[in-house]
Amino acid sequence: MGDKMRTDSSNNAKGFDIGIFNITILLVLIGIVMVFSASYVQSGVKHQDTMFFLKKNIIFSVIGLLLMLYLSKLDYRIYKKYAVALMAINLILLVLTRYTSMGIEINSAKRWLDIGFSTLMTSEVAKFSCILMSATIINNHKTRLQEFATIVKVFIWIMASVFLILVQPDLSTSATILIVGFGMLFIAGIPYLYTILIAVGGIASLFTLILIEPYRFKRLTTFLNPFEDRLGNGYQVIQSLYALASGGIIGRGLGKSKQKFFYLPE
Repeated sequence: MGDKMRTDSSNNAKGFDIGIFNITILLVLIGIVMVFSASYVQSGVKHQDTMFFLKKNIIFSVIGLLLMLYLSKLDYRIYKKYAVALMAINLILLVLTRYTSMGIEINSAKRWLDIGFSTLMTSEVAKFSCILMSATIINNHKTRLQEFATIVKVFIWIMASVFLILVQPDLSTSATILIVGFGMLFIAGIPYLYTILIAVGGIASLFTLILIEPYRFKRLTTFLNPFEDRLGNGYQVIQSLYALASGGIIGRGLGKSKQKFFYLPE
């Protein structure tokens, strides 16, 4: 019986879900086509090559595919051995992004790190490292999830990353990481009292952060009357309305959209 259980465990660890693989490939292909359709005009002007972003996306997609195939052969349980190391790397990258000249500032936010041959959005590393670290702590303390100290351990690591992302500033990514961490604890089975307290505290904190920054509050309320500030906060909302008016729900057809002809700033 013991040998059978070990064999089943080994087979599960090495299993490959062809359904998820096919869906992933399909989504990547759709994404490549959509990005090319939306970017070839800007790419031709800025880089003198209409296929600049297409080539770049294909290269990174192939690299990602090869990496995915390699990682799919590994037993996912080995990742928890590297949870602390990855979290440390994540925090270092976030500090370098925000507080050194390696951080690239775009539109008053420093969210990208210059790594020489390319750029890295370090908050993406933070998402993965926070999930891995939270899962590791929950797994190591699964018999003590009723204790408040266990919840604190999870949120100490999460909040370290969230703070460094907030000062970039990037509220949406910070909120995403917090929600995912909260969801993991909820699914793991923390007491309902802690669930309610965390949820109320998180919502209150989110609204406070929105209210103390005028530009965040404007983004939240712009959709009510975007034409009041048609060249400022309402510009992007208005362009989306124009796109819907022009193409309807199903669009004008692949490559025939008009908004890519320099109507959007990015």
